[in-house]
Amino acid sequence: MKKILIVEDKPESRELLRSYLETKNYRTFCAANGKLALEILKAHPIDLIISDILMPEMDGYMFCKQVKSEPHWADIPFIFYSATFTTRMDEIFAIKLGAARFVRKPADPEEFFGIIQEVLRSHKEGTLGTATYKFKEEENVLRVYNDRIVKKLEKKVAELEESEMRLANAMKIAKMGYWEYHVEQDLFTFDDHFYALFHTTAEEVGGYQMKPQEYAERFLYPDDRQLVEEETRKALEAKNPDFHRQLEHRVLYADGGVGYILVTFFITKNDQGRTVKTFGVNQDITEWKKIEKELLDKETQYREIFEAANDGFLIFDLNGVIREANSAVCRMYGYPYKEMIGLTGKDIVTPEYYHLFEKFLNDTSKGGSFCCESIDRRKDGSTFNSEVRGDAFQFKGQSHLLAVIRDITDRKQAEKELQESEERYRAVVENSQNGVLIVGDDYKFIYANDTLCQMLGCQQEDIIGHDFREFLDEESKLLVSDRYEKRRRGEEVPSRYEFNVIRLDGEKRRVEINSKIVKDTQGRPRTIAQLMDITERKEAEENIRRFTEGAHAILWRGKVTKLADESAGCRGFHWDINYINLENISKFLTLAEDAGEKLAERYHNSILAEDRVTMEATSSQALQDNTDGYEQEFRLKDAKGQLHWMREDVRINRIDDTHFELIGFTIDVTESKRMEAENRALETQLLQSQKMEAIGKLAGGVAHDFNNLLTVIMGNAQLVMMKYNESDSNYHELKQILNAATRAANLTKQLLIFSRKHAMEIKTINLNNTISNLLKMIKRLIGENISIVPELGENLWNIDADEGNLEQALVNLVVNASDAMPDGGTLTIRTKNAQISKAESKTIRYAKPGKFVNLSVSDTGRGISEDILDQIFDPFFTTKEVGKGTGLGLSVVYGIIKKHNGWIDVRSEVNHGSIFDIYLPASESATFETRVSDIHPEYANRGNGETILVVEDEKDLLEFTVALLSQNGYSPIAAQNASGALELVAKAKENIKLILSDIVLPDSNGLQLVDLILSRYPGIPVIFCSGYFQKNILDTIRQYQNFHYIPKPFQINVLLAMIHDALTAKKQRRK
Repeated sequence: MKKILIVEDKPESRELLRSYLETKNYRTFCAANGKLALEILKAHPIDLIISDILMPEMDGYMFCKQVKSEPHWADIPFIFYSATFTTRMDEIFAIKLGAARFVRKPADPEEFFGIIQEVLRSHKEGTLGTATYKFKEEENVLRVYNDRIVKKLEKKVAELEESEMRLANAMKIAKMGYWEYHVEQDLFTFDDHFYALFHTTAEEVGGYQMKPQEYAERFLYPDDRQLVEEETRKALEAKNPDFHRQLEHRVLYADGGVGYILVTFFITKNDQGRTVKTFGVNQDITEWKKIEKELLDKETQYREIFEAANDGFLIFDLNGVIREANSAVCRMYGYPYKEMIGLTGKDIVTPEYYHLFEKFLNDTSKGGSFCCESIDRRKDGSTFNSEVRGDAFQFKGQSHLLAVIRDITDRKQAEKELQESEERYRAVVENSQNGVLIVGDDYKFIYANDTLCQMLGCQQEDIIGHDFREFLDEESKLLVSDRYEKRRRGEEVPSRYEFNVIRLDGEKRRVEINSKIVKDTQGRPRTIAQLMDITERKEAEENIRRFTEGAHAILWRGKVTKLADESAGCRGFHWDINYINLENISKFLTLAEDAGEKLAERYHNSILAEDRVTMEATSSQALQDNTDGYEQEFRLKDAKGQLHWMREDVRINRIDDTHFELIGFTIDVTESKRMEAENRALETQLLQSQKMEAIGKLAGGVAHDFNNLLTVIMGNAQLVMMKYNESDSNYHELKQILNAATRAANLTKQLLIFSRKHAMEIKTINLNNTISNLLKMIKRLIGENISIVPELGENLWNIDADEGNLEQALVNLVVNASDAMPDGGTLTIRTKNAQISKAESKTIRYAKPGKFVNLSVSDTGRGISEDILDQIFDPFFTTKEVGKGTGLGLSVVYGIIKKHNGWIDVRSEVNHGSIFDIYLPASESATFETRVSDIHPEYANRGNGETILVVEDEKDLLEFTVALLSQNGYSPIAAQNASGALELVAKAKENIKLILSDIVLPDSNGLQLVDLILSRYPGIPVIFCSGYFQKNILDTIRQYQNFHYIPKPFQINVLLAMIHDALTAKKQRRK
């Protein structure tokens, strides 16, 4: 690292050069004069010397001469760096002394650094060379040296004198004074300028020196003395030799006044680092402080005006950036002040108005004014209408742009609403159903709308400028003129009255006028009026009057006023019924002497309270909606307490925005309401019938195909079961299949019963016997945790019923009761005779008078909640979990009982069980039939090779039937349709002993097929089978002795027994 010796008497210049060279990676040594520099040269090797010229003790020239005269220092490159330059001879003298360069202060740092590098490089390369200029032998170096030094000093003295004079003038002008404080002597030294600051002189105060305490007492403002003492202490204790400070404080003038001074002071330290002196300049800034205060006051005033303004103020620079904003504009745009500053105009203007902001910048920056309306954007993205005015102004020597912004959203909205209001009122007037006119005090038309023109049967040009009275009959002219003149005189006259107008074609019309006198902008009286053509209303009132005289209708008329306070009155309206016909209302109310006064009120109070609320809402809404009228129905109680349904037709005549006239026509519709209710009941029954018919058709179609499949499954299962013993595991597995198919068959049967598509076999039975026969099976159904209590009445009457259907109904009720008692309970089955009188039938739901057998099934289960009690008989309604119920059980029960002309009643309480009461009509027959078992011994029904024609369109079912018959000793021949069957008959002829046929065939039906066969071969017994009940077909089958019917699916032993019985009966008939 190169070492450079800096020789400079000024500390600041020395420190500046040192810092710069060290940043360039040079090591530096510093000396305040040549004498100190020589000591450094003795102690350290130096690569380059940079020296000033004029310095105390040893100047630069003498220092250079000494260096170059010593052999071990002579080779060190030497650069003079000085501000003292009188003539070119100074530089030549320096070169002659051995300097490498002479550089004048101040030099550009980089250029000076380049010179240093060049000198060091040339010295290293040995190319620095000898001096260009050398002393001549005859030249006396000391003389030349003295000459140069004298000239420099003379110049320096001259410069100093001039500088001192300039400084004195400057300090006088600037009101500045110099002072020094010598620490060891504890003494201030002042100059004349200093005393001048305090409006005194050195002579007046006793000299140029003064103790600090005296200075403080004489010149320092009492409240600021502690501040000055504190700053002085800090200066004396400062460690940094470059410590300096500025301080403002108040002073006392010698004449008693108070002023302000600005103190700028420095410190001087000795070699031990102690502060030995402070010195500085005091400047009188009293005038500045006054100006500053005035400016501050004005700024405060302007700021208060700025902030208090309702309008928004924005100050932009010429680039459109916001530099200042008031509170109003911050609120207007929703930005905090700090966020507002720095935004541009485009941040607060909607994009479609950017061009206006550009115009604002352009116009105002050129000195022009600006004004526009815009839509601006707030911080939250919402927008508002604004009015912007702009101008340019100067502030601190710079141009700024001022924008005054006013939120005109309310004004724009008001303008819009005013425009809409004008358009609305114009539209109302132009499209009013009433005639609107304006006439002057001379009765001549100024304005007439189209409705009025149509009313008078003419055009605008036929009216405007003509006398209004030209369109009146003689009587009406007198009436209108009289009312107008009285109104002009200030007399009280009705604003609303009636008269006649004469149309242009001569037709007379009755009108009602509502008029008012106003003054135009010139103060002239004008009459504004509405004319309503009431000709038809008058005729209608007369017709209604004549009609109601015989129809006993209630006719009323009233006036309604819209109230300003909508919380009052009848939903914001005041009603005044001024007419009601007494003769017809007497049917409902008893008339008293004061009936005329209180009749309307009594009539109103006779209406049911809940209907009055609805009527008020209907009428108020109609008035609000400006409708022509409305209809409503309500109930009232007459003087005898009887309830009447009334229908009211109300017509509304709109007089103006707040006044209406209503005419009501009310008739008694009690009888028609009763008929409507009956019609609705019949309609409901029809819909229910149609629904049941549709469900029946669906059920029938499903049952036909489903029962065919079940017949195959059940039949084959039974055939295979015959091959095993009951102890065999295969037998039990097949039994499970058979049981499941049987349950499916029962489900299909319930569906058919519910849809009333199941065949009914009515016979006289005793219900006690039926129940007794079922008890064993019922016990197996419900489990051991439920106790069955049969309470069968003695001498129970017989009933005419389908025993199988009733068994199904009872089983369904038992299963339903069992499901309601999952934790066990008691099931009670009761029967008894019931003689129901006509009076009793009215107290029992669905009951009819007569003799009935009552079957009651009760349980102690969970009960049925009241909200679903009416739904339990609905098809597919269930409260059970998914997969645990079909929802058909109770609906099937209901259907069975209804088919037997009975009824079912339910009583239930949650957590206390349910009771189902069934009532079935008693039979007139005293004897009843007992069921003969249709289960025959297995081998008693075997055949002897008889030929049986089997006709079935389902292939699987056909094959099963053929196999069954074959295994049981018969010779079956099979066909899948009618045509195939006829071919087989043609071949077999008289050998066919029995026909087993499905009813539904693809190309015909079983009855038609059998008719054809029997027409050729009469006497053959026939068994029809079907999975779908058709009543007309079953009725036909029952008409013939040798026709039989078996429903699908069937038990094979039942079918075999039926075949055996049919063949046996045929043989007996032959005998």
